[in-house]
Amino acid sequence: MRRCCWTVAAMGLMAAVGCGCLSSSSIRAVEATEEQRREYYNVSGAAVQGLPFDSRNYLQTNLLTGMLREAPEQLVHRLEREMEQEPSPFLLNVLADVCYARAQEEGDPDAANPYYLSAALGYYRLLFDPSLREVSRSRFDPVALRAVMRCNVAAGMVFDYLERHGLLERKAFSLPMADGRRVVFPESLQWKSVSLPKESIRKYRLCADFRTENLQHFSCEFGIGIPLFAEVVFPAEKENALKFPDGVVVPLTGVLSFSRNGREIQGRFQLFDAGKTDSCTIQGESVPLMCDFSTPIACSLNARKEPSVLWNTLHPDQDSGGLYTMMPYDPEKIPLVFVHGLMSSPRTWIQLVNTLMNDPEIRRNYQFWFYAYSSGNPVLVSARKMRDALDRTAERYGSHPRFHDMVVVGHSMGGLLSKTLIMDTGDTLLDRTLDRPWKEVKTGLDAEEVRSLEELGILKRRNYVARMVFLAVPHRGSELAEWGIAHFAASLVTLPVRMVEQVQRIAAKVLPNGAEREKMRKLYTGFDDLSPENPTLKLLAETPLAPEVPCHSVIGNNREPGVPGGSDGVVTYESSHLDNVESERIVKSGHSVQESPECARELVRILRLHLRRTAKNSASGLEKT
Repeated sequence: MRRCCWTVAAMGLMAAVGCGCLSSSSIRAVEATEEQRREYYNVSGAAVQGLPFDSRNYLQTNLLTGMLREAPEQLVHRLEREMEQEPSPFLLNVLADVCYARAQEEGDPDAANPYYLSAALGYYRLLFDPSLREVSRSRFDPVALRAVMRCNVAAGMVFDYLERHGLLERKAFSLPMADGRRVVFPESLQWKSVSLPKESIRKYRLCADFRTENLQHFSCEFGIGIPLFAEVVFPAEKENALKFPDGVVVPLTGVLSFSRNGREIQGRFQLFDAGKTDSCTIQGESVPLMCDFSTPIACSLNARKEPSVLWNTLHPDQDSGGLYTMMPYDPEKIPLVFVHGLMSSPRTWIQLVNTLMNDPEIRRNYQFWFYAYSSGNPVLVSARKMRDALDRTAERYGSHPRFHDMVVVGHSMGGLLSKTLIMDTGDTLLDRTLDRPWKEVKTGLDAEEVRSLEELGILKRRNYVARMVFLAVPHRGSELAEWGIAHFAASLVTLPVRMVEQVQRIAAKVLPNGAEREKMRKLYTGFDDLSPENPTLKLLAETPLAPEVPCHSVIGNNREPGVPGGSDGVVTYESSHLDNVESERIVKSGHSVQESPECARELVRILRLHLRRTAKNSASGLEKT
């Protein structure tokens, strides 16, 4: 019982020293109500339910209100005839509103679909029909804005109908409208700017069917179309170090458009990759797309199956980490790699990624990668695994110029791992660790032992890393790691048996003193590596970073922003500060600095700066060539 209490207390400390991932773990998506589903498209506050005033007034003036309730089909036919006799944007708007209102009142979704389809066609014509454009109101008119939102709602309901009935991939089918005419869909779902293989799609889901919880803000763009996401499954590739997590989803936007082929009305659904484009062309005009980036992120967390952070930390011998991506590799985008801290997981980056996805420039130019690892392992072991994963990815994609513009963002312990990517130590680190020249020591070891130690202790700068960002990184350790409860937490870690045996075997060969061998073994956990007295940490702090790689520091001060000194509650300013960085930003925050809005703004600034610098360097290279 006593050990259990100590374990709980130790885990509380681990969560505090870690990334604050507990707040991120509460992010999720829940099923939306019918009212919430309709209001999803209502970003302006204008009504998306019922009859608007102008349409209601028209029906009342012409004594047609009762007909809407008692004979909606006859009312639609009457309005259609009036439109044929005298085409009018106003009358077309009334017709679309009537169909839309009737669809909302219909309890059966299949019975409502003809009305939604008629409404979508009416609003689409109102917005894009060239024959009505000259006499129609401004696109910025409230009526037009309402038409955009209602067109999106109606198109979303039609898409839902097609999904439920398995029609999205079928060619040459037709659907009835409210007046009895039919809309012909001559083609299956068309993909525009979508690089996904169709066989990877498991299911399409409308973003309007969900609402997010516990995200700091909602990342979206307003325009035409229906935000949705595809649930995808990618086959594992043994030769590819870049993995896809369980439950990965891809944000898309669907656009329902109409055209005429003689007297035949044709409809088409087109899909656009929301991460690549935020506009489409309709009637020769560029039109903004409605895009949603927050709902897909939240829904992906719902579906993702991950081992608990606690289990992963205490059992590094069963480490299932690696390098993960949210989307298939894009050679035209810069890899932005996030590395979490102690007692954490990639979930800790969700708030930040949600913010970054809302910036069109960043969204179009960066692809988001995440390195996951067990922080129970020693820092140098985790760093070696990370370098190996990135190196294997470089072997596959390193021929692409954008790959070599990589930006790495490390939080807390993740920053310690990350900075090994921009170090050139030679034998120095091993010499000082062993207190003997490495060249002498390795003569007494076998080939595998030499390789293992050199992979750990001889650090070489990776030329594909072009910029580094440190977030609340304990370069010189944290005093909390010296507390007795932290040592207890370290004792709970089950290190890989093979690793322990190898360390003991090497220690017996190179360290004749038994006390020294035991000391080496005791330091072999991630918790120990955060102690200010840890020899490995001290050596890493003294090792210079590659001067040609620009570095940035974002440091938390839980009392006062912009003032050097203080602490984020876990790491002091003195421990996080680095000389000779390109920029240093001190924000008011606890240790989970990656979740603060100020940190997000600073990272946006850095990433935009990086785009300008890399574009300039590319142009300079072309001129030289």
